[in-house]
Amino acid sequence: MNADVRSTLECGAGCRASGNVRDHGSDGAPAPWGTCPSEKCSPECPSFDLCRKRILIVGGPGRMEDAYRRFIEERGGVFEYHDGRLRGGVKGLESRFLRADVVLCPVNCNSHAACLLVKNMGKKHNKPVHMLPGFGLATVSRAVAASAG
Repeated sequence: MNADVRSTLECGAGCRASGNVRDHGSDGAPAPWGTCPSEKCSPECPSFDLCRKRILIVGGPGRMEDAYRRFIEERGGVFEYHDGRLRGGVKGLESRFLRADVVLCPVNCNSHAACLLVKNMGKKHNKPVHMLPGFGLATVSRAVAASAG
C-alpha cells in the first residue's frame, strides 16, 4: 500500500482518523478504533464527529455492511452490526445495543417486530435511536451527522 493511501490525519490532541493506521498507546499496543489518546479532541480533528462513538446499525442488506464499516471507521467511530433477524432470541442484539453509543435502524428492511424491539431497547437503556427511512449510505450519513452534534 502506498504512502498516500496510508496517510494519517492527526489533530493536535493526537487523535487519528484512518482506515488502516491506528494510534498506539503508551504501552505500544494499538488503541481501539475510534479512541483518542487525549480527552482534548477538538473540532479540528478529522474524526471529531465520531471520536470514540460506537455506532450500531441494525438491519440493512448484508452487502452494505462493508460500506457502513468503512464510512464509520474512517470518521473515527467504532462499527457494530446486527442483521436485524430475531431468530434465536434477542440476546445478541441486546448485547450489541448495550455497547453502542448510537443506534441506527433502517425501517424499510427490518420487520415490524425488530423495529419495535429497537425502539423499546432505546427507551429501556436510554440510548439514542434513529429510525431511518432507508438503508442507503446517504441516509446513514445524515443520521451519523445528526448524532455527532
